[in-house]
Amino acid sequence: MEVVLTALTAALMAAPAFGAQPVLPLPMETAARGFIEPPPAQYRHKPKVPVRIRIFPAHQVNEKCGAAFERVLFGRTFNHHNACAVPLARSCILYMPPDDGSQWWRDLLEHETAHCNGWRH
Repeated sequence: MEVVLTALTAALMAAPAFGAQPVLPLPMETAARGFIEPPPAQYRHKPKVPVRIRIFPAHQVNEKCGAAFERVLFGRTFNHHNACAVPLARSCILYMPPDDGSQWWRDLLEHETAHCNGWRH
């Protein structure tokens, strides 16, 4: 399934909850799925290029993102992905799991959209 970033998604991104810093202790759903690193403020804005969100089941998102985004952390190779962004010259593609209506998913969308805006980490 492919979705174009809509006005509704842009409105969600502009809402106060979008970009809000997490409060500890983390909710159980966040702890179970993993903490989503909030992007720096300068990358939290509506992208200047069209964003296509491709929705896949979680295991397929991990396969799609795969080794291209492999990281080494504390000497161990890490390549499990909840989502990823593929910034292109004139657009950006996000590979995301289905929207379950959770804050975790909105935080994930914010994080990946920030990559479309040039954030690297």
